[in-house]
Amino acid sequence: KHYNSEALGILAVIFIFTTPRIFAESFYNSRDIFFMSLFIFNICSIYNFLEKRSLISILIMSVSSAILINSKVFGVVPLLIFIFFYIIENKNKNELRKRVSDLSKILLFSLIFIYILWPYLWKNPIENFIYSNFYHLTEQNKMSVITYYFGEYINSNGAPWHYRIVWMFITIPTYILILFITGFILNSKYYLQKLYKLNNKENKLTNNLNQLFKIILFSTFIIILFGTVKFNPSKLNGWRHLYFLYPIIIILSIDGLNFVYNIFRNIYLRNIVFIVCLINILYISIWSISNHPHQYVFFNFLTKNFSVNNFDLDYWGVSNFEAINYILENTADNKVKVGTMSFSSLYESTLKLDEKQRKRIEITNDLNRADFIINTNMKRLRNNFIIDN
Repeated sequence: KHYNSEALGILAVIFIFTTPRIFAESFYNSRDIFFMSLFIFNICSIYNFLEKRSLISILIMSVSSAILINSKVFGVVPLLIFIFFYIIENKNKNELRKRVSDLSKILLFSLIFIYILWPYLWKNPIENFIYSNFYHLTEQNKMSVITYYFGEYINSNGAPWHYRIVWMFITIPTYILILFITGFILNSKYYLQKLYKLNNKENKLTNNLNQLFKIILFSTFIIILFGTVKFNPSKLNGWRHLYFLYPIIIILSIDGLNFVYNIFRNIYLRNIVFIVCLINILYISIWSISNHPHQYVFFNFLTKNFSVNNFDLDYWGVSNFEAINYILENTADNKVKVGTMSFSSLYESTLKLDEKQRKRIEITNDLNRADFIINTNMKRLRNNFIIDN
């Protein structure tokens, strides 16, 4: 819809599906990938509302916003940014009254759906809503984990401001990264020029639906990316907490692709751009198939030789099952004590073993008793949440 092109829409979806880390974590990341999916529905509902501005589109956007907010406190940010630009980008007083009426309905229905869809709020909605969200943020910020970053072990509470940005740059496929940077620069230049003209009495940042939609997404990306530097000091597990911004990265990469494509007027040069994207998609797809389910170790072409030895690899502990299997296959003892120094629990991995092999494994918190210790270089400084049999 945004580009008035089914081909670009399909290409954007392929970009998401063939991003190795997003694909891999779709199998076991029940929070961040889920939230990213809800965010896609939400920005789609925003676009549909801007396009139609009907009661049905208001209800759909309200339901989508409510589910997003109930899933993560970050969900309130896109809604607030939408409200801000929807109000300031109006033409006249009559239009302003209409927009205030629209927003009143959206806020009212959103609050109703937040309440209905979250049973925890039914008894004490305001107090429980504030408690649940602020408790989560407080606990997240108190999380203390040893993480491996640029070849050094650092405390997650002391991770530098660029932690998540660097993780984005080293794990997004190179061709998408180049297109994204191009699109980001183009949009930054455009909005800076618009802001400059506003000082010269030009009234609006946007002139149509697509421009309003784009500035909402672009502002959401900037505010959340840099806002988390200030308000989310505990940084761990790469940039998974910001995966929901990836659809915006994809949209900006499509901007970059459009720009590059339009530079080349010659049909043969345009075909070369298409072929380069196709080759990259095929290569990454083949790589993902051959490395399943370990696509989480993907680093892009520009950084992989350096990154693979200097950053966390398996912070989810997906390889724990293979490690346990290796121990069992190479040990004759009937009972083997195994512990972990890492972030992830070993217990879940034992559930994939057959009953005979499972009885041979004893998971222990006491590493001094352990016959084998599994270490993925990511250590929790609080309890490891391992079930001791």
